[in-house]
Amino acid sequence: MPDDSQDTDLEALVSLLDNAVARPPEPRRVEAPRPIDPSPQDISLDPMAAMSAIGITQLRKVPDITKPWMKHHNFVLVKTAQEVNEIVDAAIASGVCSIDLESEGLDNRIFYRTDGKPFTKHKIVGYCISYGDAKTGYYIPVGHKVPDKDPNVKPLAEVEAAITRLCRAAQPVVKPGSEDMLGGRDWETPPKVVIHFWHAPFDQEFLYPITGIDYWHPESFEDGNLACFTINSGDHHLGLKAKAEEKLRDPEGNPYEMIELKELFLRGRDIEFQTIDPEEPGVLKYAGSDAICTLLLGLHKDILPVVKAKKYTGTYRLEKQVAQKAGHGAQPSQARSSARRRSTK
Repeated sequence: MPDDSQDTDLEALVSLLDNAVARPPEPRRVEAPRPIDPSPQDISLDPMAAMSAIGITQLRKVPDITKPWMKHHNFVLVKTAQEVNEIVDAAIASGVCSIDLESEGLDNRIFYRTDGKPFTKHKIVGYCISYGDAKTGYYIPVGHKVPDKDPNVKPLAEVEAAITRLCRAAQPVVKPGSEDMLGGRDWETPPKVVIHFWHAPFDQEFLYPITGIDYWHPESFEDGNLACFTINSGDHHLGLKAKAEEKLRDPEGNPYEMIELKELFLRGRDIEFQTIDPEEPGVLKYAGSDAICTLLLGLHKDILPVVKAKKYTGTYRLEKQVAQKAGHGAQPSQARSSARRRSTK
């Protein structure tokens, strides 16, 4: 008679062996990738929103960049129209200052409204000013657009009146009947202050709707960019940042390396200066540096003293006059423009 217990043992052994044999894993399901919604609400396209979504709180929206030479200077954010007037008074009293403009872009073509008032395609965002020994760079914000606050100096009309007062103080009063009313030195009143620019036609065109100065007397301003070009027309490094790093040194020998605009923006953000908060230290140092370096280069022994020597002085003065005339003369119904006025600083 068969032993039923042996059959049971055999079945258990077979079952055990079956379970011991490695079975191939079941194929894994792969889902098709979800298409990215290109709308602004998609945090995958906005680094700031992405960080916020995962609970990361950013203390600064603009990197706080500094350079070694900056510890020898002061950077001041102007907050009231009264401060603007005090800075203008001090600049005129010192006899020398610099102006550099921060703008929405490079398009300074001038158009006219139906009431005849001029305006530029892109707008001024802020005024950078330094004066005297250029130890301090002031930044006057007027066109920043940041969420939840208005960091601009108000009222705007008072700021523009103060800037106009500074620019007009630089214009000499030429005696009536002078043979050269535009560029002559036969003055009733000499310039009260000389304003330094870097690529003056760019800034002067932006300033025209503010100040009403259509033509700057050649003794009213200096242009470090044009001076360097006059000395060496083959120089391919005429930008403010390049020249500051080349020519300027602090007491410790550090070069005046300036902040690049793109350094102020996180990757993925549009580079639009008007969208960043001027109260951020990095923004203030960027703007203040423009004014400081413009004036220091204007006072540098290798630039204006050289270009005003006998060899270059006539050429430099003539270039200042010609550069202004290049874009003038359009009718009020037209936009004034020229290649020189749209070139980058």
